[in-house]
Amino acid sequence: MTSLEEQRHYYTSRWQTFSHANLIELSRAAAILSAIDTLALEESPSICDLGCGAGWLTSILGMFGPTLGVDLADVSVPQQRYPHCQFISADILCWDGPEEAFDVVVSQEVIEHIDWEKQIDYAAKAASLLRPGGHLILTTPNARTLKAMPNEGRDWTHQPLENWLTRSQLSGILKEHFCEVSLRSFVFGIGSAGSYRVANSHKVRLTLKRAGLNKAFDAVLSRANYGVHFLAVGRRENRYRRRSPDSSGNRGINSAVARGFHMLSGSAPRSSLFCKTPIMFVRNLCKGFHPQARMASSSMATSGPSATVRADELTSCKSTIRKPSLAAIRCTSGKVLKR
Repeated sequence: MTSLEEQRHYYTSRWQTFSHANLIELSRAAAILSAIDTLALEESPSICDLGCGAGWLTSILGMFGPTLGVDLADVSVPQQRYPHCQFISADILCWDGPEEAFDVVVSQEVIEHIDWEKQIDYAAKAASLLRPGGHLILTTPNARTLKAMPNEGRDWTHQPLENWLTRSQLSGILKEHFCEVSLRSFVFGIGSAGSYRVANSHKVRLTLKRAGLNKAFDAVLSRANYGVHFLAVGRRENRYRRRSPDSSGNRGINSAVARGFHMLSGSAPRSSLFCKTPIMFVRNLCKGFHPQARMASSSMATSGPSATVRADELTSCKSTIRKPSLAAIRCTSGKVLKR
């Protein structure tokens, strides 16, 4: 594993020799600015560019409000290039930054360079910097798309740490600390394995362009996560409270799962999994078998998880479902499962 000091040396050397942004970086900057434009911000919002790198995006953001750039590398060169912004060199996870000080936190291609088990801590740090109601705007590579590239994306970048996330993994991390999280993928035409061969086919693209359907096709690809990057926007709750394992049993379990799930294959569990699913399961199980059971499930739903259901209702429900039929059970997600 690359040490923190080796990473600092790598990024200091990289950003000091930086000259121009490439076209993909331009697309990311345009997506970030477009996301900011959709937010209901006041004039001159305070902005933090978390993991600012060479500082060129910090410079652009600084045209709209006071902006602070934070990076692990030495920031003397960006400070000289863009004096209208402020820059700080710090390890973001250990940085004692000002809490609730910013309206917007921008994170461009940073979280994938954090250790797996610390990515959720990175999201927590971003949330702590935001004022109540503030927004995080984050971009990161799409793991599925990069793995559809030749050599599974290993030639895409050569930075010290590359811990790419899938959509479900990224969503699971952000929903631990943000509400109203939205995700979309963008920048298409990269990847050739499997279905990407068709999605990125030049002939298909040309045909759709001639038919005037290229923008509609891009919208479909975005929803289907065929882009090479994700753009995520999340809002900090007005009453933000750090979630610790001791504050609630369910939330403690969720936090532990969120820290470890991305080290396994498979999708991330939703943050509400342990809190809501058992109640929903019982309610919908009863709904599928007997009208009297609906009353029991209704009482459970309106009175909360700790409410008790009358004994006669539960007895009726139990006697009814003792020998279930082969009828399909309609679950909360809308899918139909057959026994």
